[in-house]
Amino acid sequence: MATINAPSLDSVQYVGDRGLAAEHGYVTLNAAAAGTKIRLLDFSAGTKIHDAKLVYGALGAGSKVSIGIEAFDGTAFAEDAAILLAATDTAAAGVARSAAAPVKKKVRYFVTATVTGAAATGRLDLTVLQSPEGI
Repeated sequence: MATINAPSLDSVQYVGDRGLAAEHGYVTLNAAAAGTKIRLLDFSAGTKIHDAKLVYGALGAGSKVSIGIEAFDGTAFAEDAAILLAATDTAAAGVARSAAAPVKKKVRYFVTATVTGAAATGRLDLTVLQSPEGI
């Protein structure tokens, strides 16, 4: 399984001093094989995710994408590739919204997209509503 660090990991996103802020993760995939994990966003310990919205282009017949989380160090908790959004059919362009309960971890973590089904080619944009609550 390949892992891709999205360009959005290098983007500094100002979230201000308010309780809720939106962060944007993005990547353009080029024939990403099933099983490919994309690290879209990097959250500090104690950040609570309240909502997630995935906007995607037509990524190819049979392609699906799920949205989950992964511990920054890879060991602090078990990775959950679909905690925010179960595998969603991305053959045609569309939008998918998380129905998950808020997620908060006591350690630094990545928000990830995982390709399932067939290879995916095209743009993914993820907007996450989060609050830095601390641990």
